[in-house]
Amino acid sequence: MIGILILLEATRRVIGIPLVIIASCFLLFSYFGQYAPDIISHGGLSLKRLVGFQWFDQEAIFGIPIGVSVDFIFLFVLFGALLETAGGGKYFLDLAFALVGKMRGGPAKAAILGSGMTGMISGSSVANTVTTGTFTIPIMKKTGFSKEKAGAIEVSSSVNGQIMPPVMGAAAFVMASFIGVTYFEVVKHAFLPAIISYIALFYISHLEALKLNLKGMEEEDVPNLKKTFLAGLHFLIPIFVLIYLLVYLRFTASYSIFYATVSLILVNLLYKLIKQSNFKDAFTIWFDQTVVGFKKGAINMVAVGIAIATAGVIVGAVGSTGLSTNLIIVIESVAKDNVIILILLTIVLCLLLGMGLPTTANYVVVASLMSMVLVDVGNASGYIFPL
Repeated sequence: MIGILILLEATRRVIGIPLVIIASCFLLFSYFGQYAPDIISHGGLSLKRLVGFQWFDQEAIFGIPIGVSVDFIFLFVLFGALLETAGGGKYFLDLAFALVGKMRGGPAKAAILGSGMTGMISGSSVANTVTTGTFTIPIMKKTGFSKEKAGAIEVSSSVNGQIMPPVMGAAAFVMASFIGVTYFEVVKHAFLPAIISYIALFYISHLEALKLNLKGMEEEDVPNLKKTFLAGLHFLIPIFVLIYLLVYLRFTASYSIFYATVSLILVNLLYKLIKQSNFKDAFTIWFDQTVVGFKKGAINMVAVGIAIATAGVIVGAVGSTGLSTNLIIVIESVAKDNVIILILLTIVLCLLLGMGLPTTANYVVVASLMSMVLVDVGNASGYIFPL
């Protein structure tokens, strides 16, 4: 029990109070199930059985999601942190300003494009926001956007970076594990929605700029496109390595990202040796950047790991109490075998939980609660919902 309390306290410090409240409610439901409404009530678990299930069952804290985070997610988070530390994040942002900075509302469009390109190398929306927002938000405010709109544009474009291949958010790996497909399949199906979402953001920012009668950036403030593009070509090599191994050679996600990370470290070292005349200085800069990248990767992974572990508490409570079976009965009675209503209920649940939960925890909770309901109602209505 002490371990669960420590996990909840870590969640409060790293993620925030909403996830702690939701997980605590499910734990209380597990223990006091006999006092719940009849339709979802159960006999109640003893403290020993509750703790034992949460710690030792494969569908609880140490279940599939936490295993996925160790096997796959950490490597991708590390890759993004190393590339960002080497200067990849700034390169993509400069390239975005060079491409669209002179357009109407250019800073907002550069923020969207830069966040999209940064999302290709980092699945963390927080890291994306920090990397790009530090530069884009002040420039957007300077050119006429309100601070609220500047923040909203940056956050929405950074959050969408989680669905931008090839390096997607942690939820993509959990999803692949849950439904039993390769990571490449998730990447393949996410590409078009990701592009559409950024086109929509681009269009909305353009309309906002028209409404406010905003102009683009001054030419002297916009980086030269050719020089900017050529200056960071070496950052594209590890990304191409990842895409080649993942898409064409069909290596597993872990092998692909491992070799891509190795290529990133070596390419960065080679670039430093070419750029610096002194070998010792070049090696020192490269070594310091690499160490900082590993530290950032570990720090970024803390939030992901804690969110997944706490989501496991919720999944464990659902599994140990038979709540999923009861929910099928409740939701079927509400939806009345209407698949459209059921899908809308799922969307509403995702949105409500998304107001307080990280993306990965949101997916784990909704998948554990709603996936079997969708399949069951779909089968009864003649629809097939692939898991």
